[in-house]
Amino acid sequence: VRIPSIQSEASIGAPFGEGNRKMLQETAALYERNGFKSEIEKEGYYTLSYYENTGKTIGVFSHGDVVPADGEWLICPPFEPIIKDGYMFGRGCNDDKSGVIGTLYAAKIIKELKLPFKSRLVMYTGTNEETGMEDIKRFSEKEKMPDFSLVPDADYPYYCGERSILRYFIKRW
Repeated sequence: VRIPSIQSEASIGAPFGEGNRKMLQETAALYERNGFKSEIEKEGYYTLSYYENTGKTIGVFSHGDVVPADGEWLICPPFEPIIKDGYMFGRGCNDDKSGVIGTLYAAKIIKELKLPFKSRLVMYTGTNEETGMEDIKRFSEKEKMPDFSLVPDADYPYYCGERSILRYFIKRW
């Protein structure tokens, strides 16, 4: 949440700006530290992290970019997150850096509890959802589409064709 992943001037390896490049690098490193192979697309459009397994592929699509932080925030500066009353506040906590972290923890649960999971997870993190979706366009041109996709994004539910809702809450014991 501290990374100001707002679209800015493009450069080589950072088509959506330096903040977004850093977001992808930090996401890949976070997934790697937690035991998941990760790679940044060669031109810097997105990161893919994997829970390797056989069977059908489940794609989980999140994004780490945020809209500009204009105006005054009521609780904290946008990129200086705080925890208040058990909730984290800061730019991207809900839309959609929470999807990146929720996906990581779901994969960790499957892996660490050795759940009988018979699919391969491909965990996508993009950085252009807020300003054009060029990252997902690049993904669809270069990568094999998953057999099934989940999209944890802000207040929107996990969905498949927007036909069902799954709401979940993660609570620390």
